[in-house]
Amino acid sequence: MDACFVSTGNVILTTTRSRRNSASCVCSLSSSSILVAGASLFSLGSVLPSDSLPGPLLGGPTHRVEQVAYVDSKIATEGAVEPDVTRSKHSLSARDLVRWGIATKAIAGGTLTTIALSILGLYIIQDKLVYWPSSLNKGNPGRFGMDFEDVNVVTSDKVAISGWFIKNGQDTSRVATVIYFHGTDKNASFRLRKAAELYRAVECNILLISYRGYGESMGRPSEKGMCTDAETNMTYIRSRTDIDQKNLWVYGESLGGAVALYFTEKFEGDIRGLILENTFTSLIDMIKYVHPLLDPLRLLSRNKWLSLKRVGGMKLPLLFLSGEEDEFVPPNMMSQLFEASASEQKQLVRFPGGTHNNTWRIEGFFQSVADFINCNRDNSINSEPRPQTVTKLT
Repeated sequence: MDACFVSTGNVILTTTRSRRNSASCVCSLSSSSILVAGASLFSLGSVLPSDSLPGPLLGGPTHRVEQVAYVDSKIATEGAVEPDVTRSKHSLSARDLVRWGIATKAIAGGTLTTIALSILGLYIIQDKLVYWPSSLNKGNPGRFGMDFEDVNVVTSDKVAISGWFIKNGQDTSRVATVIYFHGTDKNASFRLRKAAELYRAVECNILLISYRGYGESMGRPSEKGMCTDAETNMTYIRSRTDIDQKNLWVYGESLGGAVALYFTEKFEGDIRGLILENTFTSLIDMIKYVHPLLDPLRLLSRNKWLSLKRVGGMKLPLLFLSGEEDEFVPPNMMSQLFEASASEQKQLVRFPGGTHNNTWRIEGFFQSVADFINCNRDNSINSEPRPQTVTKLT
């Protein structure tokens, strides 16, 4: 069991969760039990963290409400991501959470007018519940011994976003280049330790940029905006003359998997292969999974991220990395994505004991990535297909 404490001024939330079923929480509130129900409504992004430790209240990352303390005995202390106790640029305030509680109560038992107004309120601020950015900077790639260049680019809709191009070796044109899309919480700097593992296992260059509203990037996150950010990644990649443009790979974790699928669908002819870690079939499917009673309202979500639909048309090599103990995204969603793919060069690797946040720490994870890239590096999409495989690491 995990015990979490959140201080929000004069309201103290105490949450106790089962690791196996983190989507459901038993919460005791000093103010109102409605607060939790309201805060969790449409809180899809909050159940889709990536590289940070899972956190309180909504089954997601260490949310920037005011201050969070969290201990996870299952993940090694060394190299663990510290809780972010800073307040996000776009985080929910205690007042927002109370409003959500009121809205939920109104929907449950209010008049038709009250219900309509409450649903409108949910629609207006849903982005704050899907995306959990932080401006806290955890350093740069040099902290982990990687050579890099700062990247500062402007998107087609005039939003400045930033990150790094991590260079592997003196001759960057002789190695693969991985375009890395991070998950929904914090920012790119919180993925540097993981990127360093990828960097050394695969011996690749990595482009790692924070989405709009994350880290030092400007703007506010949304599905439309993040898709534009992804397109800007390709504009930047094409501008570099020191890399092999025919040796490009895409990596996406959690929500970043949905971004990666959008990106790959748009630029499939330029991409050698796609790697997905613990991602979902669609964000609106997650509404049904987390809040079944709200299923009729899921079509009101601006953030749909229709990954199952996108993967169905892809024929390039695909690698699916699935933690069998993922407590946020049901592992069967990864199986559905695997089955739906039209690729004849695809592999699903299952990691027993792998949770949403620590699957990448399990032995054999990065070796699976390296083997996938090495096996498919010289194969074109039209070459003789390799057999489709499902592997379970023990």
